[in-house]
Amino acid sequence: MHSNKIVSAVFAAAFGAGLLFLPAVSAQGAMTGLQYCLLILVPSLFPFMALSTYLVKSGISDSLGKALGPITRLLFRLPGCAAATILMSMVGGFPVGARGIAALHQQGSITDREAGRMISFCVNAGPAFVITVVGVGMLGNISAGVVLLCAQLAASVLLGIILGFLDKTPVFSTAVPQAKKSQSPLIDSTVDAARGTMNLCAFVILFSVLIALLRETGIAGVLAHFLLRFGLPPAVCGSAISVLMEVTGGCFDIAVLGGSGVLFAFAMGWGGLCVHFQVLSSVTKIPFSRSRFFFHQLIKGCFSAFFAIVLFQFFPQAAPVFQNTSEALSGKLSGSPAAAGALVALCIVLLCSVGAEKLEFKKKSCYNKNKSNAFNG
Repeated sequence: MHSNKIVSAVFAAAFGAGLLFLPAVSAQGAMTGLQYCLLILVPSLFPFMALSTYLVKSGISDSLGKALGPITRLLFRLPGCAAATILMSMVGGFPVGARGIAALHQQGSITDREAGRMISFCVNAGPAFVITVVGVGMLGNISAGVVLLCAQLAASVLLGIILGFLDKTPVFSTAVPQAKKSQSPLIDSTVDAARGTMNLCAFVILFSVLIALLRETGIAGVLAHFLLRFGLPPAVCGSAISVLMEVTGGCFDIAVLGGSGVLFAFAMGWGGLCVHFQVLSSVTKIPFSRSRFFFHQLIKGCFSAFFAIVLFQFFPQAAPVFQNTSEALSGKLSGSPAAAGALVALCIVLLCSVGAEKLEFKKKSCYNKNKSNAFNG
């Protein structure tokens, strides 16, 4: 306990010194985090967070649980009402599952132990981020994004199955709800999602400032050089700090450094400390082991990387967009008589189809006559 206080005091002193002596860097980091929140997080996550909570508060999750209950009990040893939250965690984004778990726990639909297990595997990047941002935007290949999404979801499902298998407590008996269904589920879910979005954005801005200070002070570079001594790939060493801290910045660094798809899979499976604190802020009223949660996220990142290795064997990543070929250029085709004849034929067709008046250049003394006169006098 005493050592924890010392570490906290040292961190607070170092962070405060960075804010005082590097105000411009801190402000730029906060601006970067704010832009990320406004342009990506709020539009993509807020609707799903509201929907996830609405499914619980309106009682729809109980109805879905009747249909999906047998599968949920068989795979995860969880009551059927958890099925909707598990599905939303797979399509909504990182903190969406946590909001649904908190709502289920508040109603008494799941026990403390069941909620703790769900928190460990219901933390996933949404398809919009994995396929659009990472696959198309960073890798230039939508199929690579689909493979990464499948790898992450497979890792999440496997972790949920393992945690359910290791839990020896009796299941199959759904807890009796202690609270009545909300009389205004849409209003309550919207307010709850707004509160969760504010917490989410606060953590993103804070970690953006922290990462900016680590880079400006050279601490990130020192860690990268230290990891290089162990023979790790440069992409791993260069993106270690950002991957550890925040998943979006980590993925951008991996892309800039030319990292592999497996490294992307690990980064999204791990999630980053920023995402972890976002999740923990949504489930403050649920008693569970925080250290075990961090360990499970690390395991999920390793599972995700493993599934990515396997899937990329069956679905090799195609050449990036705008790249003509991945092979070395050869002069064999340049001497082909057929290619030369086709090129001559195309030139003849072009000359015949374009009028002679369009091929004549107007006589001008300069490219821009007005500018020429202005310079002369």
